[in-house]
Amino acid sequence: MRQTCATAAGQYDAGAAWASKWHGFLLCVLGLAISIGDGFAAEDSASSSSPEPRGASHAHEMSQSKYDALREKVPLYRNYTDAEIDLSMLMMGPNYAASVSGPDVSADVGVLVLAHGFGEVGDRVFKEQLESIGSIFPTAIGFGMSMMNSAHIQLAVDDLVAAGAQTIVVIPALSSPWNTQMRQWEYMFGIHDNAGYLETERITTSAGIIFSDTLSDNPLVAEALLDYANELKAEPARTVVIIVSHGPTSEDDNQKTLQMLHSLGDIVREDGRFREVKAISLQNDAPKDVRAANVVKLRNWVASGAEQGDEVVIVTNLLATRSIQNQIREELAGLQYKFNAKGLSQHPNFNKWIEDSVRKRLSGTSIQED
Repeated sequence: MRQTCATAAGQYDAGAAWASKWHGFLLCVLGLAISIGDGFAAEDSASSSSPEPRGASHAHEMSQSKYDALREKVPLYRNYTDAEIDLSMLMMGPNYAASVSGPDVSADVGVLVLAHGFGEVGDRVFKEQLESIGSIFPTAIGFGMSMMNSAHIQLAVDDLVAAGAQTIVVIPALSSPWNTQMRQWEYMFGIHDNAGYLETERITTSAGIIFSDTLSDNPLVAEALLDYANELKAEPARTVVIIVSHGPTSEDDNQKTLQMLHSLGDIVREDGRFREVKAISLQNDAPKDVRAANVVKLRNWVASGAEQGDEVVIVTNLLATRSIQNQIREELAGLQYKFNAKGLSQHPNFNKWIEDSVRKRLSGTSIQED
């Protein structure tokens, strides 16, 4: 969505009036906001088995103290005006709850998957990936960044309890735990008192809550990355594989993320017999100079590999295909490489990870399915 509107703004000549340029940009954003609502209606009509997303909302009651708190929590916002923050949050997509299971699925264990959202099509595909687990356990998804609002997650929890859940396994669908998104969700469930973004209402429920791990360096992730690299049919002995990650904003989180990525890279290199496997975190939401430096490093790696006669293969640990893949393509323009843009949620191992997470957290727990 950012790229679409950026293109709309960039269609004007450099000498065009500032007001005209941003008038077109804002019209584009307005069109995106309308299309989001249309997209939900389209999703509902496209599949009668897919329930309408519930509690969907872009609305935020802003105050100066909230703008200031966001600037403190989100480095990218530190030089943003209030209007630019509003625009950024609008473009993120709504927070909403979506049921995966049908009304006939009931059990004393429920599954709640938390995901920041991947756009209309990406959300639908993501939900479809969970249908197998949703046929066994009452399963719901809380979509959205949840920067200022927990109502959609509360709604999803309440739905699971209504389906008989006495215990809810919460699965954060993130590539790593070292980021503000994870801290926000943990705050909402009372795991700690440090909100990743703004403080919200805490989740309240009669059900027991069990928090699961993120994907991180699970061997199932390494196996998926290896499969994605092999799909590009490069000759391993002369292939350099680069694992590209979205990455966190802070440097401390980034160092932990890089260690995790290198762990994944070691498995991919050993099992795939590739000449070399590298890993980089783009820190996509960090201040522009931080991200720009990471992009320069990535370009240099790709260019150097090609100059040495290697095949350069790029894979990512992004969950969805419609994430930052287009940005990566644009920023590597003019270089020789192969890119498998598939997200981890498209691989069969994603479902295995969800199921393993549930079973692992419930080991020793009596499960009753109706």
